[in-house]
Amino acid sequence: MDTSIRKMQGIRDDIRKLSLVIDSGSVLITSLSRKDSRNDSETDEQYIEEEDSLKNIHSPWGFFSTLTKGDCYQVKRISVGPKQRLSLQLHHHRSEHWTVIYGTARVTIGDHTFLMHEGESTFIPLLTLHRLENSGNEFLEVIEVQIGTHIAEDDIIRYADDYGRITRKPGDPIQETDEKIFD
Repeated sequence: MDTSIRKMQGIRDDIRKLSLVIDSGSVLITSLSRKDSRNDSETDEQYIEEEDSLKNIHSPWGFFSTLTKGDCYQVKRISVGPKQRLSLQLHHHRSEHWTVIYGTARVTIGDHTFLMHEGESTFIPLLTLHRLENSGNEFLEVIEVQIGTHIAEDDIIRYADDYGRITRKPGDPIQETDEKIFD
């Protein structure tokens, strides 16, 4: 059986094993652990193939992995190292929803900076400057749900960055023609 067909079959079969979290009008849908719900007829090889697609992508601030994605959405697990932060950035083609699953996040959205604790979430609208920081001594874990018309790493416009990856300067107007750069 073709790998993509097998994965689609697994998704369809797993639809009853979803976790749904509703918080202040926001909705997060995630699959329960596949290992916990594994069908005895599935082989270890099938699970290894699926787990290989969840590889960690490393950045200077930590790493992330894509949990699932489609044409207009993507769900990531973001792990921010101790005392690290992502760039102050915005996106032209997507909004984001962050939920803290471990640690305490310092979040900047527009002109507002606040702390988020485990189980708390926030929404980042399209074209809004935002940043995620970890001021703690252990990794910060966040689930990020991206929704938009173009879901790709090239839709990141950086205004400030601790690692020299600035795309635009603070105070520059937001332009549709902003240079795009990978995270």
